[in-house]
Amino acid sequence: MKSFFKHPIIAGVVVVIIGFIITPIIAPVKLQSFYEAIKTIGLFIKKILSYGVPVWIIIIIGIAYLFLLKMVKSFSAKIEPDFTSYTSDVLDDIHWEWAWFKSIYKEGYDFKGDTPVPICKRCQGYLVIGSRGYNISFLECENCGFSKSLENLVFKEYQDKIKKEIYRKVRTGQWKADPR
Repeated sequence: MKSFFKHPIIAGVVVVIIGFIITPIIAPVKLQSFYEAIKTIGLFIKKILSYGVPVWIIIIIGIAYLFLLKMVKSFSAKIEPDFTSYTSDVLDDIHWEWAWFKSIYKEGYDFKGDTPVPICKRCQGYLVIGSRGYNISFLECENCGFSKSLENLVFKEYQDKIKKEIYRKVRTGQWKADPR
């Protein structure tokens, strides 16, 4: 529900509705002096409260509303699916690390930034992209010299292949059973 109000169209509609409601209250106030404006706002509040509802009931309802709002917020805060703890794996003989983030505009989670990142299995150093001639790319560790061919793919295509494998493992639940 929180992400619902972050959508630009929904936020715009909410602003228009609030403006439509507040304008009849503020417009007459702006034409008066400060003292008269305070008096008009007080009369408006008095008129709302004069419908036979005691003030103490309104105060209790307000406190109960705030209490319930805080309870709902605490229950729904930061409940993440368990797969978000799945942040590394060895795929295609390379150790990969990544981070998840909750998407604002669409339901679900996606990879954060430019992840997954290839890591050397031997020394835990980052693997860098290298090439030998036309369309022969590889990942190479600058520390220990480990090298892995990218199978005639550019790095972005290879990374997308790895992302698809990670998504498959998450979708099928295989990531839980994998002892790595």
